[in-house]
Amino acid sequence: AFEDYKRLYDRDGVAKRVIRVYPEECWKSSPILVETEDTDITDLEQAWSDLLTQKGLHIIPNLLRADRLSRIGEFGILYLGLDDGASPETEVVQAEGRKLLYLKPYSEESVTIEVKETDVRNSRYGLPVLYKLRVSEGGEKRLHWTRVLHLADDVDEDPNKGAPALQCVYNRLLDIRKVLGGSAEMFWKGGFPGYL
Repeated sequence: AFEDYKRLYDRDGVAKRVIRVYPEECWKSSPILVETEDTDITDLEQAWSDLLTQKGLHIIPNLLRADRLSRIGEFGILYLGLDDGASPETEVVQAEGRKLLYLKPYSEESVTIEVKETDVRNSRYGLPVLYKLRVSEGGEKRLHWTRVLHLADDVDEDPNKGAPALQCVYNRLLDIRKVLGGSAEMFWKGGFPGYL
């Protein structure tokens, strides 16, 4: 369960390293976006460069955090704060010309998929439509999928949920904790045999 993985991530150095190693290597340097081999800078390349230098956005650190948080559980999200003035639960009608004001990463602990697309004729069939977000200030927000970047690593059947990074090593991590704790107990019993 998520709580078990989160507890290990918070308190165990090896578990923390398992979660962090790939994101930290991936986001060690800013990605270079090349749309064409021409020497002229395209609109897309310029837009990416502007995002990287936009004051207060901190795009790479936020992408790193979102990547890390998504690996603790089955998924995570990156909430995209746009300047359209609309409610977060409404669809982004026109993204072109909009300014990205902030990025907020959240783990599965704070987010649930509230509504999925059920129309089998829709190209987004089975994918999230609305998310419910529990914010740290208290309360809840509903987020439309057009305002969210959904991150799920190591997905199989369900594209919305991946395997938590600690799932396949969980038992080994518990074994390591037993060995480390058992070593101290063995020393105590062997070093002070008369007291026990």
